Amino acid sequence: MIIDIHSSIIPDDSETKARLGITTEYYDQCTVTQQLRRMEESGIDSAVVWTAIPFESEWVMARNHWLAEEIAKHQGKFIGFAALYPMDLKESLKALEQAIVKLGLSGIKVHPLAQQFRFNDPKFIELVKEIAALDVPLVIHVDMREPGLKDREEVTEWAKPKFLLDVLTFYDSPNLMAAHMGGILIEEIRNSKISFQTTGVQKETIEYACQQVGAERVLFGSDFPSFQVEEEIRKVQEADISPKEREIIYSGSAKKMFNI
Repeated sequence: MIIDIHSSIIPDDSETKARLGITTEYYDQCTVTQQLRRMEESGIDSAVVWTAIPFESEWVMARNHWLAEEIAKHQGKFIGFAALYPMDLKESLKALEQAIVKLGLSGIKVHPLAQQFRFNDPKFIELVKEIAALDVPLVIHVDMREPGLKDREEVTEWAKPKFLLDVLTFYDSPNLMAAHMGGILIEEIRNSKISFQTTGVQKETIEYACQQVGAERVLFGSDFPSFQVEEEIRKVQEADISPKEREIIYSGSAKKMFNI
């Protein structure tokens, strides 16, 4: 069984996309129909999905409402994560309550690189406190730094791995997921309780993570369309880890997180 912990969906029809303010071409390969077909072809049983990352608050609630409707239509195939715009704290807090309490979505996704905010921004920290109170999963894009590439500096001013330390003060939980293994090289982050996603990393980094934090804190994610699903699956398959560790990464950690 494979559960993809990191993916996106958008409406099939252009009218609904326009109603939700989705104009970027980045997500064009991520329509509901395309994603369901891709999951079947690649052997993915279920996927955590969110819709287009918002760059302002205007579209947040409408997109999350649409997402909840799609989750209900495709029981068992999709696990819905709400997308928020953290820099509008007041609206984000409203959207958080709506998404988790009223719509029944399962978690939150934020993208400091795309949305241009830092983890240690006071507004985001306030949002983290509320997410921690609800104890729901939170996926954060974190810039990649990998073993063997130690001379590679963080690539942005927004999503540096060291900024995660500020978040950990308020939410240190397996439900907090660092995409792209971000922070895996930082000792304090390795010694925390958070989880790491395989999205976009080398198979050697997957091996390193299993050695350093254990497979139970590692979850498979494709991050399609940024990376190709089959390639992301292959890296876990070819990593020098045990069959049990592979099973945990592909689905075991996610099953535990979502009680499935």
